[in-house]
Amino acid sequence: MALRQVLAWARPLGSLLVSVVGRLIKGKRRSEPSYSAPLGVEILEARSNPSVSHRLVANIQPGSVSSSPEQLTNVSGTVYFVANSPSQGWQLWRSDGTSSGTFLVRVIGPGTTASRPRYLTNVNGTLFFVANDGSGDRIWRSQGDAASTVPIPALTAGLSDPKYLANLNNTLYFAANSSSVGRELFRAASSLSGATLVADIHPSGSANPMDLFPFGNKLLFAANDGTSGRELWAHDALNNQTYRVADINPGSGHSYPSEFVACGGLVFFAATNPSKGRELWATDGTSGNALLVADINPGAGLSSPRYLTNVNNRLLFNATPNIATGPELFLHDPALGTTQLLKDIRSSGGSNPRALTNVNGTLFFAAHDGVHGYELWLSDLTPAGTVLAIDFFTAGSGLGISDVIGQMVNSNGILFLAANDGSSGMELFIAYTPSKVVSITPPANGLYGLGSTLTFTVRFDKPVTVTGTPRLRFSFTDGSGTQQRDAVYVSGSGSDTLSFHYTVSSGDHAPNGITLTSPLLVPGGASITDMAGNAAMLTFTAVHAADVQLDGIAPTVVSVTAPSAGMYGPGEHFDFIVQFSENVVIAGAPRLPLFIGSGSRHALYLGNISANILRFRYTVQPGDSDPDGIQTGSSIELNGGSIQDAAGNNAVLNFAPPDTSGVKVGVVPVSIIAISPPAAGTYYIGQVMTFAVNFTGVVTVTGLPRLRVEIGDKVREATYKSGSSTATLYFTYVVRRGDYDRDGVGVLSLAMPLGSRLQGVSGIDLSFSPFVAGGVLVNGITPQVENLRLPRARRYVTGDVLEFRLQFTEPVFLISINGSTPRLRLQVGHQIVYATYVLGSGSNALVFRYRVEASDSGALRVLSPLDLNGSLLRTRRNMEVLTVFAAPLSTGITVN
Repeated sequence: MALRQVLAWARPLGSLLVSVVGRLIKGKRRSEPSYSAPLGVEILEARSNPSVSHRLVANIQPGSVSSSPEQLTNVSGTVYFVANSPSQGWQLWRSDGTSSGTFLVRVIGPGTTASRPRYLTNVNGTLFFVANDGSGDRIWRSQGDAASTVPIPALTAGLSDPKYLANLNNTLYFAANSSSVGRELFRAASSLSGATLVADIHPSGSANPMDLFPFGNKLLFAANDGTSGRELWAHDALNNQTYRVADINPGSGHSYPSEFVACGGLVFFAATNPSKGRELWATDGTSGNALLVADINPGAGLSSPRYLTNVNNRLLFNATPNIATGPELFLHDPALGTTQLLKDIRSSGGSNPRALTNVNGTLFFAAHDGVHGYELWLSDLTPAGTVLAIDFFTAGSGLGISDVIGQMVNSNGILFLAANDGSSGMELFIAYTPSKVVSITPPANGLYGLGSTLTFTVRFDKPVTVTGTPRLRFSFTDGSGTQQRDAVYVSGSGSDTLSFHYTVSSGDHAPNGITLTSPLLVPGGASITDMAGNAAMLTFTAVHAADVQLDGIAPTVVSVTAPSAGMYGPGEHFDFIVQFSENVVIAGAPRLPLFIGSGSRHALYLGNISANILRFRYTVQPGDSDPDGIQTGSSIELNGGSIQDAAGNNAVLNFAPPDTSGVKVGVVPVSIIAISPPAAGTYYIGQVMTFAVNFTGVVTVTGLPRLRVEIGDKVREATYKSGSSTATLYFTYVVRRGDYDRDGVGVLSLAMPLGSRLQGVSGIDLSFSPFVAGGVLVNGITPQVENLRLPRARRYVTGDVLEFRLQFTEPVFLISINGSTPRLRLQVGHQIVYATYVLGSGSNALVFRYRVEASDSGALRVLSPLDLNGSLLRTRRNMEVLTVFAAPLSTGITVN
């Protein structure tokens, strides 16, 4: 049919969870929730989920004969189950999901029917079960091998027919017959040395506890106390109390509670009430608190909820809303208080979902859609996401799912189930969603050079195992087209994250980034599987990392340009220009090897003209000679430095030597170009006059050459001061007393006293045309201050007298005008004070004194010039006296 009816409804009173929990906590009876089923329309689509894979784990009954695995139970990641083999009959088996890891644990009882283990239960990592080895039904335990699979006679001493094993807080509970109390609830001692009666629920008969279900500190179960019928009971292990929770079918009638499952903080179950039929109920396990959740088949009709399963705190189950719809998949959301038909899988008669199993938030179940037979379905709890997962047997039903419990179980995210693929019979299979790539993280953004390691991280949705060397391929575009490279697996097996490495190689050039391409590659002998050995899905969406750039191309020398042809003498320099194929970064002091005559020299790195063009310079030294042209080496020397590009690639330093035959080093005559006199002005006694003699080339000085100068009618000599090994020599003359020239000093010639010499490439021409420096005047006649004698260096205090003696070049006479006398300016700290004239007129020295005042504090300095303060100083010839002087350092003189 193209159209089907879909049953849906909403709770008119709001959230069912609030309603049910509120009523349970308050212990009050309210009117039961009503149920109405408005009709909806759904387009039937043929959907399937190709991402679910499956494989046969073990063909226990070879060929098409079935071993019919049942009671699949997960114990710490190992699945235990009961299967029928031709020789041993029904026995206990175990599996880790691999063929080699699936085997018979132990043959317990002989014969074709054999022990038929049942009530398999995990108690703190140990499997407990009921089996018969010929001595009657007893409780056994197993750690997964034959030696540890043994009966525990002490638990059933005095008891018989143990059933309904349950684990409550790592304590084993079970129902058994006792000759003294009938069939009641028992609890195993922690040492397994025996069992004790929990409660005699039916004192005059058997309570016959069934469907034991642990919930927090309580154990819920169905039992008959002899008066209220088979109803909902609980044992509170914390308070050691056993009580009836609710009499759902009042009086002696039975409600037959079963299908217990915890969801949303409550326990949901199916129970029968005369007026409501068999419907969905809930309880919190306290006395008097059990309420109808939904009357799915209104009135006394039976919706018969079955296979109740919690998936992400939502309840999934099989229920029949009416005969026409038949049993279909329902969903109850405790948080919203809503119950609805999730999907009408079969348009008539019902798909009868069975063996509902939660696998990491996905519901798996067996259902018959009227087309494929009983096959495996899955649901993400939406109608559209409820689809056929695997069609094991296209010619019929691949799942022989019946009322036998435990034909599906979740173990570490993998669904173990009994299935028939049409050739192996009903055997143990696994169905799983393959591990898949959820993210790929490229290397950090950056530029990667030769030898750099790129690390790629591939994360799966679950742990995977790696064998061999898988590869992650990426591509990039360079100048010649698209290139491909492979990063190889290096680590991560056993986790959900794998690392792949790639080392940048010569020629790699990805200026626009790289693109990671799907899928991961598994060469021969390599694999990526989940922890159970199932092949992982290796496809992913391509990832473009624009800022992960590769540069596997080292810079090379494009050209070396030689200096201009010519003859170069000492002190002159010539440059080589080196151009690289790309921008480079320089560290240290690289150099270019040269051969000048028979000697090795180096042009030193001077700097960059641009980011890829370098300048190297050589300065010709005295003694260098190569009249037929220098030569260069063929490789730049790093000299402890480096030349790299931005990616850190070391440059290739070889180059073709340029033609340097015209670059010659040899004899170059050196002569005087010019002589620079001192700056224009008047120079007095003691002042220095500096003359600069400029040559055409470098000269080296030995001894003390002189420069003869004419001052007035006298010839004086300026003495060599500095400049050897350069093209400029400096000569100085200190003005003496009596020197006098008012029309400019004359520069006459160079003089070479004994032992003095100038050296260059060849002989030096010391001749030049004498000249007069008209602006350079000398006055060594005018009287002036010759020196200043300071007080002794120490600390002076209030009242102390400091004496200063100002020495002149000849006697001076004081002419006082209106009683005025000269004074010497002093600075004490930041304050200006004056030392007053005391005596000395008519002599070569004037004496000044200063008495320290209380306000004086700090270091003392003498300031020039002398303050005449309205008086006059004259010589015997009535010449004016210069009062400017060079104040000596007054270090150590302090006033306080």
